[in-house]
Amino acid sequence: HYPWTDGTLYDEFGTTSRKNNLAIGPLNQTRIYTVRSTAGSWVNILDCVQISSTGNTVSFQSSPKLGANAALNYFDGTISEVFLFNQALNNAQRIIIENYLSSKYNVTLPAAGDKYLFDSGHPHEVAGIGRVDGSNLHNSAMSGATLGISTPSDLGDNEYLLFGHDNASISAWVTGELPSGFSNIQRVAREWRFDQTGGSVGTVTVDIDPTKFPTLPSAYNTYYLLVDGDGAHGKERGDNLAATQAASRRPAPAPEATPLRRAGVQPGPRLPQPVPQR
Repeated sequence: HYPWTDGTLYDEFGTTSRKNNLAIGPLNQTRIYTVRSTAGSWVNILDCVQISSTGNTVSFQSSPKLGANAALNYFDGTISEVFLFNQALNNAQRIIIENYLSSKYNVTLPAAGDKYLFDSGHPHEVAGIGRVDGSNLHNSAMSGATLGISTPSDLGDNEYLLFGHDNASISAWVTGELPSGFSNIQRVAREWRFDQTGGSVGTVTVDIDPTKFPTLPSAYNTYYLLVDGDGAHGKERGDNLAATQAASRRPAPAPEATPLRRAGVQPGPRLPQPVPQR
């Protein structure tokens, strides 16, 4: 029950015994609710804040229901999206996913859990890397199977680097908003914005999947990453970058451009693949 008439949240997900939790107030706005069920441990979290943690025996119904329990008491509301994972996420992975959902559905997270500030302009397909501690980290991410980062050189405790885009097109090469003094450059309209919190993660490897972009124009043969670091988009926190994918026929990178490694598959470990339901 989310919640029951007494204001208490009850849950039976992944366990043999119903969990009775503290009153959390009415769910009359979009919230992000997370449950992690493992042998000996059952934890639930609301908007990046843990509600309870108890012992547990893992069990799932043979005919599970979404939005109702075995007695057919149903959830009177809207469920926008459900992620199911076949293994427990660590805390860093959970925080990254909660920030992805926060940006997508405009859910306010507490300051301690909010690792991405650019929800208003670049809320799409937010991804990232981060670390709570040595046992809770995620060091490889890709946004929309298009732009990825991996192998941070200095990812420390409570450090994160998240990024999202503005949902502009990547279906054609354009010539607008290019660095002054450059010629023979074309770019896609889409821009990604990066937010680094907690300290520097060091250097990262940037990857693209070139199959997601149009065929390079005639005589163009190299991909570059254009980075806008001059404050045009503001620097509210950390190193905030607006990046675009570019194609160029220049023989060597100019100061404002960085060559990219072309990769069809994201390197390094990924988050376990969810089974989304809407």
